[in-house]
Amino acid sequence: MVEMAMGDDLTTMSQIDRESIWTISSVKQIEFHCCVAVWNSSIFCADGLKPTMFPRSETPTKTNPPRVFINAQIVLYIPSQGISLNSTQSHSPCKIIDRSCLLFIFVHHINFSDCTHYITIFDTKGENMLIYGAKIYNPQNDRYEDVDMRFTEVGIEECEPWGILQPRKNEFVIKGDALFLYPGFIDSHCHLMGTGEKYLSPSLIGVHSSQQLKHIIFHQLQKQSVVSLRGWDEEILGFVPTRKILDSYSNEPIILIRKCGHIATVNTAAIHQYDLATLDGKDETSIKEGIICENALLLLKEKLSQDISFEKECLVEGAKRFQKHGVTSVHSEDWNPERLQRFVDHNVEKLPCRLFEKISIQNLPELTQWVQSKEWIQKASPKNIDVSTMIKLYMDGSIGGRTAYLSTPYKDTGKKGVQYHSVDTLGKIIDCANSSQLQICIHTIGDWALKSVLESFDTNPRRELRHRIIHAQFASPEQIQQLKDAQFEISIQPCFYQSDLQTVTPLLDHDFLRKVGYPYEQIAMQNLLFSLSTDSPVESENPFHNLWHAENYMSRKKAFYAYTIAGARQVFQENLLGQLKKGYKADFFVLKKDLFTIPKEDLLSIQPYKVFFDGKEVVGDQNAGTI
Repeated sequence: MVEMAMGDDLTTMSQIDRESIWTISSVKQIEFHCCVAVWNSSIFCADGLKPTMFPRSETPTKTNPPRVFINAQIVLYIPSQGISLNSTQSHSPCKIIDRSCLLFIFVHHINFSDCTHYITIFDTKGENMLIYGAKIYNPQNDRYEDVDMRFTEVGIEECEPWGILQPRKNEFVIKGDALFLYPGFIDSHCHLMGTGEKYLSPSLIGVHSSQQLKHIIFHQLQKQSVVSLRGWDEEILGFVPTRKILDSYSNEPIILIRKCGHIATVNTAAIHQYDLATLDGKDETSIKEGIICENALLLLKEKLSQDISFEKECLVEGAKRFQKHGVTSVHSEDWNPERLQRFVDHNVEKLPCRLFEKISIQNLPELTQWVQSKEWIQKASPKNIDVSTMIKLYMDGSIGGRTAYLSTPYKDTGKKGVQYHSVDTLGKIIDCANSSQLQICIHTIGDWALKSVLESFDTNPRRELRHRIIHAQFASPEQIQQLKDAQFEISIQPCFYQSDLQTVTPLLDHDFLRKVGYPYEQIAMQNLLFSLSTDSPVESENPFHNLWHAENYMSRKKAFYAYTIAGARQVFQENLLGQLKKGYKADFFVLKKDLFTIPKEDLLSIQPYKVFFDGKEVVGDQNAGTI
């Protein structure tokens, strides 16, 4: 049996081993009352293990379930006084702590008090999990397969027709009757850090009055001397928060970034503190109005201090928000080379999702510098962060900022937008990227921007690098054919149309919008190489909402393919991600309903029953999702 040194603080245990734990768990009836200890089995002391105790305020109750410790090897409930536990009582899983753990904990949902759970413990000597009896959807074959699946954190070991795979000794088995399994979503264009920041910092999304905006700014100024917030939309707010308006709010620096991320407004204090007067006129920037646009905004962001700790928090929070909806991999844009280098220098831990990072590059010298440093930065990055495959360029701006480069003028400005690079300059960047085996992902919204991009790639396409257009929001039928012929990859966001409608309708010529705008149906019908994405935090990170929008342009199954296999293909991961097959990563989500037969309106409310990432359940019960 287990010998325990039972001090009042319960700080020491001795003679704990797997066999003794197994002995306890095999007893049919045990009498004990429980407190909680958590420790790492790799930390041994002369007198035994040193557990970390829960504070009294965190002792598990029915309404305050146990936390999950991602690297905890053992979780044990220590007897302190006798209370009867009947092992025949019904029980349900509390949480799989880690695939390297020694124990699983099952909680009896009976007789909860303010400071105890009644539990039974059993040992698991293997690391396998087996799901049997579920319907597993294969987007490649466009159908469900009646197969059982065995997997670990390494990946999927076996997939066989129902009934062939038999449970192994101490294997954790999930009965999948009436469950539907799907490969995890892959969001092919987002901003993971910005998504997390949206939830960790005050957001201006939905702010609808000057009073509300002023209140948020005032509240932030109580905590920091410089206010930098994102998310305002003049269509919702009712006005553009110009320099004059922000000056009336405060004499401290204020920087408010529009929802699209391409435009910001600043007050006089910010202009002086960051020496912004030199940016006047750059990409439609107006210092008089306090409006900072495109490349000028990028230069402003470089002047802001980098908080590495907060960036880590934002990345983890962003990953958790995506995971909640079944997204297990993202293609993100978060850093330029200099900021990424500073980030990885701070002992970055493994992220709870797969991050394929598009490194933001503004010019040829910056690309040349990145080529020289990318290999060692990749080695310093966690294994599930890929920073060495893709770069991100901008060819134009946004519709809301009136900086997307169009063949027709904006009605309110009479201008056609901003083009970042000439055809010649972009061609030189393409040559450098091609010679360095780098995939180019180029932000291209306007049709004239797309015209220049197609011309620049024409002489040196290097199709094997799978160069990609991000957005393709405005494209003529002829340009769509060119994209198809050149085998460009494309990341589209069907959710943009509904979001942009109120803005674009009064801004652009109706015939132009009808013929060239939001060509998602044509892209799908002509079978271009496209994937789906949200551009979060510009739009919601919820892929089911995006599927709802996509259904206006293509079938739900085609959209799902674009959200899985296509997203894997674009980062050269089609043999590891996007399907649930032997040898693939165990990244998937579980629904209790058939995704392809539920009514369209149900897509707006559906949530995964469980989500697995690297073979670990990260979303499922009330305790899941703790990182």
